[in-house]
Amino acid sequence: MRYEKINLKDYFPLPYDVTLTCYCPDNFLELDLNRKRKSILVCPGGGYGFVSDREAEPIALQFLGEDYNAFVLTYSINEKAFYPTPILEAFAAIAYMRKYADKYNVDVNKILIMGFSAGGHLAASASAFWHKEEYAKMLNVTNEDIKINGSILCYPVISCKEYGHLGTVQNISHQEPELVKLLSIEDQVSKYFPKSFIWHTAKDRAVDIHNSLMLCSALSKNDIDYELHIFKNGQHGLSLANEITKPVNYDACVVPQTEIWFSLLKKYIKEEF
Repeated sequence: MRYEKINLKDYFPLPYDVTLTCYCPDNFLELDLNRKRKSILVCPGGGYGFVSDREAEPIALQFLGEDYNAFVLTYSINEKAFYPTPILEAFAAIAYMRKYADKYNVDVNKILIMGFSAGGHLAASASAFWHKEEYAKMLNVTNEDIKINGSILCYPVISCKEYGHLGTVQNISHQEPELVKLLSIEDQVSKYFPKSFIWHTAKDRAVDIHNSLMLCSALSKNDIDYELHIFKNGQHGLSLANEITKPVNYDACVVPQTEIWFSLLKKYIKEEF
């Protein structure tokens, strides 16, 4: 396995240091020295106020076990999270994955972005904006370099309006009206939005399920393929919803009925990419 941490600021004109952690299987002569792999950029949650460890390496290791490449983005938070910085960092990560595709055995046509909660907002924003020239120009790359082939959104923040998560909205937009409008992704879906896998729980009280429902409505209107799973049980921030990502002495994050989301995701990726 190739495991390394790189600073994206060493490769792209970004305002801050930002870490991309790479978890990539090796190729072997006994198997296939030329194997190219599906690759997932993981954006953990945290309201743009922190980056959740529970939604970072444990997720990457699940993908590693499926012979996928996983890259975890520790994007800018708090005062550094103001638009467009985290979005540029996500695009820089995608561009890095394509630029060094040979090094990491990346299939450049099967690069997906994944996000949890506020990381879901980041992933959805990147999915909505990758085709816009201004972001590519800011990184001195092309739109093909930052193209996203698929999106995985886990109890995502989508809106900055009525159903938005206050901390997420404050950190990314400072509640500036123009940015609130721009960063309400349910209003930014177009034909360029990639096919998506989305899941949420009906009892999520931190990020209202309307976020996912509004996004799916917009995807339907734009004839974008998606798969949505709504689970009855589970609070916000479940991550894998099992013992692997359970905080100490906090059993509420272990929900067997909801834990199947990752198995459903594996099936979706296998069939769609």
